[in-house]
Amino acid sequence: AKDAGTGEVTRLVEVRERGRYYFKPLLLRDNELTVKGLHAAIARLFEGMGHKPVWTGVTPRYLRRDYYNDGHLHIHRVYPHDSHQRDAMYGPAGLTTDEKVRRQVDTGGYMGRCPQLEVIFV
Repeated sequence: AKDAGTGEVTRLVEVRERGRYYFKPLLLRDNELTVKGLHAAIARLFEGMGHKPVWTGVTPRYLRRDYYNDGHLHIHRVYPHDSHQRDAMYGPAGLTTDEKVRRQVDTGGYMGRCPQLEVIFV
């Protein structure tokens, strides 16, 4: 949707954590269509909901990153949800450049739906 006053375009993207089923809606502005902007927007969304990563329930407290750190969510990887596991983790599917982020968000998802992304927190 385009804002009439500022001319800024806002895009809808759905995001979920790897291992979860339901997607969360995320609105991205034009200036957030970079790797850094996408990671910041995803972190804000999940931290605002008080989200705890999947792995915290099964990992001993002394091995958890938030035990040593500031407790903020840290993103390891963001990729399209329909990627194969090997491509998502080690291959070309990860959104690692600003060009890939913009292309994925602009071209949309399956059959005209909004793009759906998965995120891995560490």
